[in-house]
Amino acid sequence: DAAVQLVPDLPSQPNIAIAALRDIDIIASSLLRHGINPTEARPGFTGALKLLGAVATNVPRGTIATYVGINPRDSRRRHFTSTEQETLFVESLTNGYHLLDFALFDITKIKTESHSSDIVDALGSTVDAVDNMRDAIITVHRNISPEFFSANIRPYFEPLEVDGEVYAAPGGSQLQLLGIEYALWGCDSADEEYTKYFMENLKYLTAGQKQLMYTYLQNSAGKSIFTRANEEGDKQLCYEVAGVLRSLRKFRYPHKKVADDNFAIRPEGAVGSG
Repeated sequence: DAAVQLVPDLPSQPNIAIAALRDIDIIASSLLRHGINPTEARPGFTGALKLLGAVATNVPRGTIATYVGINPRDSRRRHFTSTEQETLFVESLTNGYHLLDFALFDITKIKTESHSSDIVDALGSTVDAVDNMRDAIITVHRNISPEFFSANIRPYFEPLEVDGEVYAAPGGSQLQLLGIEYALWGCDSADEEYTKYFMENLKYLTAGQKQLMYTYLQNSAGKSIFTRANEEGDKQLCYEVAGVLRSLRKFRYPHKKVADDNFAIRPEGAVGSG
């Protein structure tokens, strides 16, 4: 009923629409977790999700941007549960989320005519952001057991079908890294597996994050930072690019450890939380 009450007065401003989508998705995901499909239970709910998504230039459900990026702090924080562990989970990811946005913004300043030292400076914020994310996932690993996460938090992250298309639940530390890695080495990659992965995840980025990627592509004439470093042979730039790749690897090790520990106690055939 709460979801239905939110539907009639749909906002026409993008920033309000994305906030409404955040709150409605919290309710919709909670209903799904308890065995009720909201798009089937209430006529018009699907249309409301699609309209909000269109106004917000977003997929028609919540994403990591709504669950973490624009989730208010303190008493106005949106949660699926009243547990301290979920509060820790959201708070540990929030700072890293915003730092990754700043890093992506700094990368868009890189242009074809940029000096290598300017590129080095831009990549420095990426290392800081990824290192922060590594610290966050270590905090999650130390304080939220696989048993608790898999049984109490993960069930709220189920796919939602909207008008025949299935959308993944909010999740994915890969999403902003998608934009960073696209500029770092992906935009001129011909690898088919990477391209498939990229396209599957691209739609879940915010309109602003997508625009930052397009800005980099335009400013750099479609050349990745990795390719440029190799072509120019600048030692300082090559060292910095290697440093970013190292920081990404250092983040992914504990992140994979968390996933491995959770999947070890989940039934065969289980999927992740996105």
